[in-house]
Amino acid sequence: MTKSISVSFNNFNWELFDKRTLNEVYMTREYNNEKIRVLFNIIPLEYYEKAEEEDEDEEEDEEDEDEDEDEIEERKVGKSTIPPATIIPEEDKDEEDLIDSSDEEFEEQSPEKTLRCAITIEKKDKGVLAFEALAREGRFLIENVSFYEALQTNHTKSAIPFPNLSANFRHLFTKYLEYRGINEELSQYILRYSTHKENQEYIIWLENVKKFIDS
Repeated sequence: MTKSISVSFNNFNWELFDKRTLNEVYMTREYNNEKIRVLFNIIPLEYYEKAEEEDEDEEEDEEDEDEDEDEIEERKVGKSTIPPATIIPEEDKDEEDLIDSSDEEFEEQSPEKTLRCAITIEKKDKGVLAFEALAREGRFLIENVSFYEALQTNHTKSAIPFPNLSANFRHLFTKYLEYRGINEELSQYILRYSTHKENQEYIIWLENVKKFIDS
């Protein structure tokens, strides 16, 4: 079920569309002959970066385990008369090292939230101007700017990295978006709403699991 919410920031009226169980939410508004759409993913970008780091750590651990197994096999063959050294398992490592590691993980549990957003401004029969951006610290950080004909598919659009544009162009694009309501207030709302939706989805998940177990 998709719910619709009307929100307003400084006379900029938006309609928010949120479908339960989906991570993506989008907001729309019209300005003169333009259709404006802001889509955002509620999962923080830091979550994906953390997952990639954990995958890399797991691969390194597997390589270390393979090396340890090879070393043990060599000792079993008896090529050396030197008594085998005691191999200390991971859980028996220095307690202080484990504490330091836990502290680092604890600090990383509260990263600065960053959400990925896709902004499109469409004019009928004239094309679409698209921006890939990040919502962070109550503002939008533009990464890429694209323009494509309305009848073309997304993968044919030509994207220009925002930092490659001149400072004057970057300023003009920022003002262009702000004039259409894509500003600090909207970014702050998106960040707050994503936290709210995350909590709601988690509660729904818990309720569904409980119903399944109790049935």
